[in-house]
Parts: sequence; structure tokens; C-alpha cells
Amino acid sequence: MAVMSRTLVTKGAVLEVKDLRVDFHTYAGDVKALNGVELTVKRGEILGLVGESGCGKSVTALSIAGLLPQNAEVVSGEILLEGRDLLRLTKEELRLTRLGEIAIVFQDPATQRGAKGVPR
Repeated sequence: MAVMSRTLVTKGAVLEVKDLRVDFHTYAGDVKALNGVELTVKRGEILGLVGESGCGKSVTALSIAGLLPQNAEVVSGEILLEGRDLLRLTKEELRLTRLGEIAIVFQDPATQRGAKGVPR
């Protein structure tokens, strides 16, 4: 997974993800989905997560938003939004944070009509 960002006005970190590790518990055993993800978004930056299918982009975003499925577990790490560790918030605090401070734009391939890939 590649992390691409562009700075508009830099004044300290708004979001920091430190050593994020996420496992999914399945009947066949545990699957390590994220293993040590690190990223920092400074005030004024625009961030895009880019990578191949299955590399962890969605799991990273869902972890930050506190929207992982029930069979997922954040094994270790920190997700700091303006210094507050989102992993330590109560459900109500996280709900209020999602209402006013976090947004995710998920890709919907159906909306990409007419988009063409580059031949190899």
C-alpha cells in the first residue's frame, strides 16, 4: 500500500496511525490484515491510500473510523486524531467523532462508467 499526500498548509499532525496491527478471526484461523501500518496526516494535507486489491487500504480506513466488522481485532497500535486515541474512546464518543470529524469516501466501481484501464 502506498501513501500519497500533498500539503496545503502544514501545522502539526491531525491524524497519526502508529504500528497498527489488525487480525481477522475466522473458522480457519486468524488472518493478519495489517501489520505495522504507520501514517501521519498534517493539518492541510490531502491523503490518498493507493495499492493493489487486498493490500489493506479499506481495513486501514475502517480501523480509523472504528467501523471494523465484529470478527476483526486491533491487536496493537494507536490511532490518534488530534492527540486523542480513537481506540480508547467509548462507543458514544466514537459515534460523535464519526458524526463531526471523520469521513471516508469509498470507491464504487459502478460509478466509474467509461473509465478504461491502461493496457500492459
